[in-house]
Amino acid sequence: MRKLVLPLLLALISLCQDSMAAEPDAALYGEVSMLWEDENPTLRSGHDALRPLTDAMSSYFAAKDRLRQAGVTYSIEYAPQFQWDLHGAYTANDETNLIVQWSLVDPLSPKRGSLLAWYQISRTLADLTTSEFMDQVGIISPVNGGDTAPTNYRGLLQMLAGEQWFFDDQLRVGIGKLTTRTFLNLNRYAVSDREDFFTPMVVNNPVVPFTARNGMGLFGQYHMDSAYLTGMIREADGTTTGIDFSTLDSGNWEYALEL
Repeated sequence: MRKLVLPLLLALISLCQDSMAAEPDAALYGEVSMLWEDENPTLRSGHDALRPLTDAMSSYFAAKDRLRQAGVTYSIEYAPQFQWDLHGAYTANDETNLIVQWSLVDPLSPKRGSLLAWYQISRTLADLTTSEFMDQVGIISPVNGGDTAPTNYRGLLQMLAGEQWFFDDQLRVGIGKLTTRTFLNLNRYAVSDREDFFTPMVVNNPVVPFTARNGMGLFGQYHMDSAYLTGMIREADGTTTGIDFSTLDSGNWEYALEL
């Protein structure tokens, strides 16, 4: 068995103690928090401006609410991106995410046991990929957190994991294919580089190579009154687009600890 990868220590202290109270979903689930952010369609950005469209989709929202009552919550996100520099360099890409949570035990209480799944499709729509555009323009900030797609198309199962909370919701445990950035590095000012343009440069860059990967592993989180402790053990070679157990015996593992 080859030597295990050295533990990676991420010491991230929240800049605001109220962040978890104000944004509990984002603080716990990172990008996956969009599942709960869109529960009420009347609160969505642009609802009033697009009222004829959203009113026409009222039956769809009603059907989605019925699914939620049955324990299935899902969100579909489509994010296109088009960028030019002053000398004509151009890049374009888009990303589609389907995120699902299925409450297996109690439909109205996902913490009693749920399955989280995230499938992502990304495409490069121009001659330059995101990283090639960055190199040509000479910028250091990832314009979309890195390459949206290394080729013209990529389908990726980002996450498929079971989650359960124990001991009056103090202990949270997950197992399966884990995407690191949905559990770690969730400082409220560094959650998403789409909203906070400068954070990849000043916060995320040191841990981007780690948080971008996914693989089979075990996740645990212990909640205290004003803090939480998170730990993860995950295979280091698990970068396949689907579920693959063949790399589990490689002997390479990654460890993360966050306070």
